[in-house]
Amino acid sequence: MILNPDLIRDIILITEKLCTPTFVVDNNDLQQELGNNYDKDTLYYHASYLGEANMIKIKFFVDGSYRINDLTVTGHEFAQNIHCDTIWNKTKDTAKKVGSYSLDTLKEIAVASISVAISTAINQTKF
Repeated sequence: MILNPDLIRDIILITEKLCTPTFVVDNNDLQQELGNNYDKDTLYYHASYLGEANMIKIKFFVDGSYRINDLTVTGHEFAQNIHCDTIWNKTKDTAKKVGSYSLDTLKEIAVASISVAISTAINQTKF
């Protein structure tokens, strides 16, 4: 299955938004939040991938369901870097130009895009 970078972002941001110490996100919550735009196998694959990549804390059950307990520290950092649609779109555009949508590539490009935004903001600030 091919990784969908927009679905990766959606799962990260939904997890960040919904998870609390008393509420976890399960596969049904995820499906509902995404408006049934993805089939359950695609969601399972991407959630599993994010778990293996240490971006989310996830538990799988024998019936094929799963529960996302929270983002990891790495997941929170990535979420903060991709919140802004402008940064996310630049990240995807750059990934397309370099020919890789791997999670490591997306993370690296997002950090670089944030660095450029910081430099630009600092240069525009008058002290």
